[in-house]
Order: sequence, then structure tokens, then C-alpha cells
Amino acid sequence: MKGKVFAVAALCLAGLCALAGCGADNANTEISVDEDGYLVVNGDKTDVLISQTPAKDGADGEDGKAGIDGKSAYELFLEENPMYEGDEAQWLDDLTSGKLAAKKEYSILSYGRNLAATVQEGDVSYAAPTATTSASVSTTSAVLALQTPVILPLDEESEWSVTIDGTINATGGQFLTSYANGLEGRVYFGVNHGNSILFMGVYLGGDYMNYCWSVDQATISSKHTYEFRYSGGEYLLVIDGGEAKHLASINIGQSNITTVTDPVLASAELTGKIRAVTGQNFVKMTHIGTTTQKNTSTFESYRVTTSSIYRYRELSAHPLRDKTVYYLGSSVTRGHGGNTDGTSFADLTATLTGNSYQKEAISGTYLATVSDRTNSYVERLANFDFTKRPDVLVFQLSTNDFSNGLPVGSIGAGKASSAFDTATITGAIEYIIAKVHEQSPDTKVVLYTCTVNSAYGKYNEYSAFVNGMLKQIEKKWKGTLSVLDLLNTDYISVAAYMQADGVHPNKSGFGQVYMPAFINLLLDII
Repeated sequence: MKGKVFAVAALCLAGLCALAGCGADNANTEISVDEDGYLVVNGDKTDVLISQTPAKDGADGEDGKAGIDGKSAYELFLEENPMYEGDEAQWLDDLTSGKLAAKKEYSILSYGRNLAATVQEGDVSYAAPTATTSASVSTTSAVLALQTPVILPLDEESEWSVTIDGTINATGGQFLTSYANGLEGRVYFGVNHGNSILFMGVYLGGDYMNYCWSVDQATISSKHTYEFRYSGGEYLLVIDGGEAKHLASINIGQSNITTVTDPVLASAELTGKIRAVTGQNFVKMTHIGTTTQKNTSTFESYRVTTSSIYRYRELSAHPLRDKTVYYLGSSVTRGHGGNTDGTSFADLTATLTGNSYQKEAISGTYLATVSDRTNSYVERLANFDFTKRPDVLVFQLSTNDFSNGLPVGSIGAGKASSAFDTATITGAIEYIIAKVHEQSPDTKVVLYTCTVNSAYGKYNEYSAFVNGMLKQIEKKWKGTLSVLDLLNTDYISVAAYMQADGVHPNKSGFGQVYMPAFINLLLDII
């Protein structure tokens, strides 16, 4: 049904904006549907077909004036587009601004001269056309703010293309960027001549993470038509109308280069990271070049076309900013050793989103209680104040319990915390879930597994628990417990993600694997 509406209501926005007054105060704009199902704005019939159903008497007794079958144009739109979340005022604003169109087009540069951007740093010059060349705009160490930010949708049904005619970044750098949350969380398109790559990436956890297309040196250094395309959930590159190139490698800051054997997985990974930093399935691109990655290029044209962006929202802060998260765990939750001592995904998440948090993490501790210790997860759970009604408690399926041969135990009867044997791994997990629910029923509980590899001595035992007993626990506590299974998560492995012991992530692992997976889970459950 949604596809039909976007086809028949592919809003004639030039005419509609003229009628309704784009960018103006729309409080007095009158919207109705005529007897043929067409949208009427301030008494003027548009070519926007809301419904092909013949009009009947409206609720007010006036033929068709209240919409169709007594429904307003807004109500009819909601019936056809149930995922739309805006109220009627938002709908009207989206209608007149162009967000409801079947596609959105941006002309950043046309005819080699009409540059819709403001120079913030560096120089911009214009070259007139000659007998053999088109008019062009050249940037030199420039940072340009787009006069109309480009919104790129990122769900699997969306499509877009960023098309550039010219020589992209003669000296390397970034040519379309987002300043989401400053440097941390920036999304960008860029080029590196030394590595012969064009790339799209995101800055997370202190790293530029680049998803790359391979381009031969002769091509990358000369004028061509480059089309960066998103289709079917995959990021593609087409040069001069040729065969689409798939993502071929990823790298961290132009090093730690890893070959991509599954470009669909690589695309999904990139999309997940962008969603984590933006808080929605859209990214707003605002600049050509940045202070740290200035732009030197020659453009003849620069245009963007996207599918509908009607669900995009201009967020004043990350959706998790007002959330409170408690973290309970051992060395991985703490951020053990390497270049990350004391900093884990918990801290990085707060840096990115601005959320409040408390971290109760001690290296070497167990989930389960043991007779000669008093610092198990079960005992340290009491260090949190649940009268503050945190949004989430996150705790770790530690490897320590398995390394030290603590008993696995069995699923307990009922759901009262007093019923569980906390001297077993299973009993301790159930106790924590139950105790949190008893103290703060609306607090979500997340248990995460770790990205240990087969070199870990108790890998088989840990994996068997994750794929067996943990699934039973998850089933029993459905609605209260969410499992973030990083042990079995598909992602492109990079050597720099893990420390040599195969158990503890480096800062890159926390930033590029743990943090986006965790944020996306929270976006889904709270």
C-alpha cells in the first residue's frame, strides 16, 4: 500500500510549495481533499492524489470537504503510511517542505557554477567553459557548508545516489561530511590516493573506520563521473556508468587494512554504525571538507537524489541522551589492559550519546558467588540505587566463571530472586534479572556475551553455554531480558579489535564492534 501512495502521491512539490508557502508559517494553511481524491491547499486543487476512492459526504455534511468518508487528508495519509509518527502539524510541515515526496533531489553544484554552499575556510574559484571543457568549480583546502543539508535514508527499502562529475580531492580528504556530535560520530565520504581507494566511513571510539572501494590510480587522479549509490541495503560505486563496484576493504585510519569478502555484511556493518551515531535510519550530511580533512577538488556538477525522507526527524540530541544505564561486570566491562585500560564501550557510549551511567566493574570477578570472595556480580548488584529507576542494567557473561570451573547449574523454578542458587552461573544470572525486576520493574536488563575467540582455553564451554543454556534463560525471561550476543555476531574481524589474549577488546574493538551493537539494541528496546 505504501508503494502505491508514493507512486500516486509523488507530490508535485514545486506547485504545492507555491500554494502552501514553503518555509513560511503554515498555521493558516487549509488542507482538504476534493471529490476526486486530490489534495486542495488553500482552496487550490493540486495534482497530489491522496486516494482514488470516490468522495462521500463528510462528517460535517459537506460533500468531500472533510476529506473522504469524513476523514481529513492527514488521517488518510496515516492509513496509507502507518509508520509515520508526526502529528498533523508535523505532517503539514513535512508536506510543504518536500519530505513526503517519492524522492528528494539536491543540486549542490550545477552548470559548473551554481554552488549551493558557503565557503567557511580555504578558496573557491570558477573556470569558464572552453571548447573541450565544461565550466567548473575548484576548491583549495576548503571547508564548505551546504546551504541545504543532504538527508540520506539508510533502511533497506531506501535508495540514494551521490553523483559527482569532476576530479575528487586532488590531494585526498573528505568531500561530503556530517558533523554529528563533533568529530566523534562524524560520517563522511573520502578518498585516499596512496591506497587507491574511495570510501565511506564513520569516526567512532577515536578511529576513522573506512569502508572502501578499490579504484586504480589513473582513474582516481583524473576527471570522471562518480556515483556513490545505496540500493538494497548495499553501498556501491559506479564510475562513468560502468559496472557497480562493491566494498572491497575496510581500514582503521588508512592502516589495519582488511579485505572484505562479504560486501553485504560490510554494508550492514557501516549502516549499523551510522544508525548508532545518528539515533535513526538517516544521516544528515552538512559539509564538503572539514577542519581536519579539507577539500581540494574540481567539480563540474554535484547532485544527490534520495528516496522519501518523510520519517527523518531533526534531533536536538541523541535519543539516548536522557537515559541512565548501569553496567555490572568484570574486565571487559571495565576496559582491561592494552590501549583501553579503564575505558570500555560503556564510557565510549556515554561520550557519544551523552547518557548518564554508572559502571561497577572489577577485573577477575565472577557472576556467581563463591565462599572465599564477596565481590561477585550478585553481591555488587547492591551497589546500584534502583530507586533512581535506571532505564537499563547491562551485565556481562564473564569468562572468569568458566575459566575457574564454576558450576553451570540449571534453570530455576519461578521468577522470585530468592529461588535461585547464586553459586551457579545460571542461578546468578536469573537472580540478577529477578532482583532488578523486583526493585525497578520498568528497568530493562541486557546480558551481553563477549567476542572471545577459539584461542581462549574455555572457548568450547563458554560457547556451549551461550548457544544452549543462555537461550533457555532468554526464552524464560522474554520481555524482561535482552541478550546482546557478541560471541556469535557477524562482523568483519580486524586484528586491531582484540588484544593478544583473544579475550579482551582493544579500544577499536569497543568502539567499532561493542558500542554500535549496544547502542542499536538500546534504541530498539527503550
